[in-house]
Parts: sequence; C-alpha cells; structure tokens
Amino acid sequence: MFESCDSAQYFDHTGKTWLALDLAVSVASGTPALGHFSVPDPGAVLFYGAEDAPAQLRARLNAFAAARVWTATEI
Repeated sequence: MFESCDSAQYFDHTGKTWLALDLAVSVASGTPALGHFSVPDPGAVLFYGAEDAPAQLRARLNAFAAARVWTATEI
C-alpha cells in the first residue's frame, strides 16, 4: 500500500478519486470515513473533480449513496 495519500498521486487507476469522494462524502454527511473513522465535526464540502466528467462523478456519488442507504441529494 502507500505510505500516505500523497504517495498515490503518481499512479494511475489506484482509486484516488474514490478515496477523495469517500472522505468528502463522510465529512458532508457525518458518516464514518472509509466505513471506519468517525467524523466528529461534519460540514460543507467543495469537491473539484477536474479529471472526471460530471456524469461520472454523479455515478460515483450515487454508488456511495446506495452503499450508505441514502440518496445523493441528501448530502
């Protein structure tokens, strides 16, 4: 695995966007990050997904929503 999230920046197709979205959704919704780490102070999030098309980001958000049993519009 990687020593830090920063180490992942050099590799393609390693799940960087999935990781960033998981952390963003966790902060926005107050749900555990990576399904494990509590978020003591949820808040607003601005996510800039420059490398992905809006439809692809929406699909990923919908996947997170389905896994966490809510809708993407709730975050």
